[in-house]
Amino acid sequence: MATIELKGELTVGEAEKVKKLFLSSLQKKNDITLDFSGLEDIDVSIIQLIHGLFVSQDKNCKVEIKGTFAPVIRRRFYVCGLINSEDADDAAIAESICEKMRSAS
Repeated sequence: MATIELKGELTVGEAEKVKKLFLSSLQKKNDITLDFSGLEDIDVSIIQLIHGLFVSQDKNCKVEIKGTFAPVIRRRFYVCGLINSEDADDAAIAESICEKMRSAS
């Protein structure tokens, strides 16, 4: 199991670094947990990379999401249609994101 802690503000400027981190984790064929607890902001380029991570997972590698979601993160996921309410609890947000990412792949 590999845990990737997403921290700070992740924007298009960090997209290449995040992509390399995701690809490296996928190549190890371990389950991957994305921890959003330290994330302060995220833009759509990183959300697209997260979707790519879900699309790229194989039967031997499962991607999960956990953590606490800052209000701005909740807003971003709501605007992108990944959650139905910004007021949902953290577990419901993680579940909704995983479900929608998997169903879109």
